[in-house]
Amino acid sequence: MPTHHSKLMLPCVRYFYLPASNGRHAEIIVVLYSGSTRVQVPMREEDVTLRAFFERTLTPEEAQACKGDQTWKVFDSWEELQQDHNEHGVAHEALEALQDGLARLSPIEEAVV
Repeated sequence: MPTHHSKLMLPCVRYFYLPASNGRHAEIIVVLYSGSTRVQVPMREEDVTLRAFFERTLTPEEAQACKGDQTWKVFDSWEELQQDHNEHGVAHEALEALQDGLARLSPIEEAVV
Protein backbone atom coordinates (compact mmCIF):
# COMPACT_ATOMS: atom_id res chain seq x y z
CA MET A 1 0.00 0.00 0.00
CA PRO A 2 1.44 3.45 -0.94
CA THR A 3 2.32 5.76 1.90
CA HIS A 4 2.87 9.50 2.05
CA HIS A 5 6.60 8.76 1.55
CA SER A 6 6.08 7.06 -1.82
CA LYS A 7 6.61 10.28 -3.76
CA LEU A 8 10.07 10.62 -2.24
CA MET A 9 11.00 7.19 -3.59
CA LEU A 10 10.22 7.98 -7.24
CA PRO A 11 13.27 8.09 -9.50
CA CYS A 12 14.22 11.74 -9.82
CA VAL A 13 16.08 13.88 -12.35
CA ARG A 14 17.60 17.07 -10.97
CA TYR A 15 19.13 19.98 -12.85
CA PHE A 16 22.09 22.05 -11.66
CA TYR A 17 23.50 25.23 -13.20
CA LEU A 18 27.27 25.79 -13.33
CA PRO A 19 28.02 29.41 -14.30
CA ALA A 20 30.69 30.28 -16.86
CA SER A 21 34.16 30.97 -15.48
CA ASN A 22 37.77 31.20 -16.63
CA GLY A 23 36.88 30.92 -20.32
CA ARG A 24 34.61 27.91 -19.74
CA HIS A 25 31.02 28.03 -20.97
CA ALA A 26 28.11 27.80 -18.55
CA GLU A 27 26.78 24.25 -18.18
CA ILE A 28 23.65 22.45 -17.12
CA ILE A 29 24.38 19.28 -15.19
CA VAL A 30 21.55 16.75 -15.32
CA VAL A 31 21.65 13.98 -12.72
CA LEU A 32 19.40 10.97 -13.33
CA TYR A 33 18.48 8.95 -10.23
CA SER A 34 19.58 11.94 -8.19
CA GLY A 35 19.66 11.34 -4.47
CA SER A 36 20.23 14.92 -3.32
CA THR A 37 19.29 18.50 -4.11
CA ARG A 38 23.02 19.34 -4.03
CA VAL A 39 26.02 18.06 -5.96
CA GLN A 40 29.71 18.68 -5.55
CA VAL A 41 31.43 19.37 -8.87
CA PRO A 42 35.19 18.82 -9.00
CA MET A 43 36.89 21.86 -10.52
CA ARG A 44 40.55 22.57 -11.22
CA GLU A 45 40.67 25.51 -8.76
CA GLU A 46 38.37 24.13 -6.05
CA ASP A 47 35.28 21.95 -5.85
CA VAL A 48 31.94 23.75 -6.22
CA THR A 49 28.69 22.76 -4.50
CA LEU A 50 25.58 23.38 -6.62
CA ARG A 51 21.93 23.36 -5.62
CA ALA A 52 19.25 21.92 -7.94
CA PHE A 53 17.06 24.50 -9.68
CA PHE A 54 14.64 22.08 -11.35
CA GLU A 55 13.39 18.55 -10.69
CA ARG A 56 11.18 15.98 -12.45
CA THR A 57 10.59 12.21 -12.51
CA LEU A 58 12.48 9.98 -14.93
CA THR A 59 10.87 8.91 -18.16
CA PRO A 60 10.69 5.15 -18.87
CA GLU A 61 13.30 5.64 -21.63
CA GLU A 62 15.73 7.28 -19.18
CA ALA A 63 15.13 4.61 -16.56
CA GLN A 64 15.91 1.89 -19.10
CA ALA A 65 19.02 3.69 -20.38
CA CYS A 66 20.67 4.16 -16.97
CA LYS A 67 19.37 0.93 -15.38
CA GLY A 68 18.97 2.39 -11.89
CA ASP A 69 22.47 3.89 -11.70
CA GLN A 70 23.04 7.54 -10.92
CA THR A 71 24.03 9.10 -14.23
CA TRP A 72 25.41 12.58 -14.89
CA LYS A 73 24.97 14.38 -18.20
CA VAL A 74 26.61 17.74 -18.88
CA PHE A 75 25.29 20.15 -21.50
CA ASP A 76 26.69 23.49 -22.64
CA SER A 77 24.08 24.17 -25.32
CA TRP A 78 20.31 24.25 -25.12
CA GLU A 79 20.01 22.43 -28.46
CA GLU A 80 22.09 19.48 -27.22
CA LEU A 81 20.02 19.22 -24.03
CA GLN A 82 16.76 19.48 -25.99
CA GLN A 83 17.83 16.77 -28.45
CA ASP A 84 18.79 14.42 -25.61
CA HIS A 85 15.49 15.05 -23.85
CA ASN A 86 13.46 14.54 -27.03
CA GLU A 87 15.23 11.19 -27.58
CA HIS A 88 14.35 10.12 -24.04
CA GLY A 89 10.68 11.10 -24.09
CA VAL A 90 10.79 14.14 -21.81
CA ALA A 91 7.51 16.05 -22.10
CA HIS A 92 7.59 19.36 -23.94
CA GLU A 93 6.00 21.03 -20.89
CA ALA A 94 8.93 19.89 -18.72
CA LEU A 95 11.38 21.43 -21.20
CA GLU A 96 9.45 24.71 -21.13
CA ALA A 97 9.48 24.76 -17.32
CA LEU A 98 13.20 23.95 -17.34
CA GLN A 99 13.89 26.77 -19.78
CA ASP A 100 11.88 29.20 -17.62
CA GLY A 101 13.84 28.14 -14.53
CA LEU A 102 17.13 28.54 -16.35
CA ALA A 103 16.18 32.01 -17.61
CA ARG A 104 15.56 33.14 -14.01
CA LEU A 105 18.97 31.82 -12.93
CA SER A 106 21.47 32.88 -15.53
CA PRO A 107 22.44 36.33 -16.65
CA ILE A 108 22.02 36.77 -20.39
CA GLU A 109 25.76 36.82 -21.03
CA GLU A 110 26.20 33.47 -19.23
CA ALA A 111 23.10 31.69 -20.50
CA VAL A 112 23.42 28.25 -21.98
CA VAL A 113 22.78 28.95 -25.65
